[in-house]
Amino acid sequence: MKLYLTSLLILMGITLGNAQNFTYGLKAGTNFTNGGQIKGHPHYEINNNGIKEKVYWDGISQGQSKTGFHGGAYCEIDFKDFFLRPELVYTSIKSEFTFPNRSSIYSLQRLDVPLLLGYNAAHFLGFYAGPVYSPYLSNSFSYKESTIIKENGEDVYYEGNTLNKPDLPVNLQLGIKSQFSGIGIDLRYEHSLSKSDPEKIDIFNQDVGRDVNGVNVATVEDAALSQIILSLTYDISELYSSKNFRRSRGYSYSRRRRAR
Repeated sequence: MKLYLTSLLILMGITLGNAQNFTYGLKAGTNFTNGGQIKGHPHYEINNNGIKEKVYWDGISQGQSKTGFHGGAYCEIDFKDFFLRPELVYTSIKSEFTFPNRSSIYSLQRLDVPLLLGYNAAHFLGFYAGPVYSPYLSNSFSYKESTIIKENGEDVYYEGNTLNKPDLPVNLQLGIKSQFSGIGIDLRYEHSLSKSDPEKIDIFNQDVGRDVNGVNVATVEDAALSQIILSLTYDISELYSSKNFRRSRGYSYSRRRRAR
């Protein structure tokens, strides 16, 4: 994280010297997730008739999109037709996994640091792409009781409802933006480049007891989530520049009156 931010500051310092225009502002909006996969592990028991029966869920659940939100700040450095756009954004993501009895929600909070390189196709239209460093602030998976890890040939249970974090939380974003009179709209897609090892977990998916067809043990085979991100932006620099312009005009006008 420190290396990424240091490189970002150095790059901004170099580029600001050659920039033709520099703007900054705020952004906020909503995001829709996709991705993630959890696989159940069946357990077999012998019934009263001596027949071996499968107990507990053994299916596969794919993550279903839930609406999240984000908010933060950006700056944009223009060089004629091209621009560099670093951002700092708080992001809250959710994904739903459906099981036989009820669903579980995976919630994730991140601090996103995108570094985007773009092209101004027109005065009001631009395209961009770039990497995003996304360290986790927190995460939780509802109804998860423990993580199960094999140690010396035996299952060891570690309590807690969090899932494993990726070793290198880096994603890729690409999108399109448009801006009119300080107000902008931004639509982008984020593809997850980070991977975490499969994680064996215990899910308590019943209100009372562990009924037949409950989840019990499952494996989080893929916890990586991609996103579609929709944002509204507000150019603060344009607001302040217009205020300073009005002040300077007023000052000059009053000086001319006193001179008369």
